[in-house]
Amino acid sequence: MRILDAQEQLVCDSEVSVAVLGKGRNFVLVPLQDRELDATELVETQSRGFFFCGVLGIKDGQPSAECSDPDAAIVMMHAALAFAQEMAGRLRPKDDSAAWCERLHALQDPRNG
Repeated sequence: MRILDAQEQLVCDSEVSVAVLGKGRNFVLVPLQDRELDATELVETQSRGFFFCGVLGIKDGQPSAECSDPDAAIVMMHAALAFAQEMAGRLRPKDDSAAWCERLHALQDPRNG
């Protein structure tokens, strides 16, 4: 039986996870849908000077992060903010059903004369 490291465990346990590739203050979030980093995307970003910084994930509604190196912590903090914004955007309603219900409730009932 293979023992997972902390980063692999976070990815396996998370409902949503991304790898963070960084260069200076710039970063790229790479979705880990198949629980693995796409090799072509990794080669492409590495050719542009990006390096692996760690992983971010959401498990049971709680965000988590695992850095690959203490020097990557600043990049990971910036990436965590972008990841949180992306996740919050997914939670916003995609329609105006709440507004439609409010307008419906505000209509006059013709039975009340």
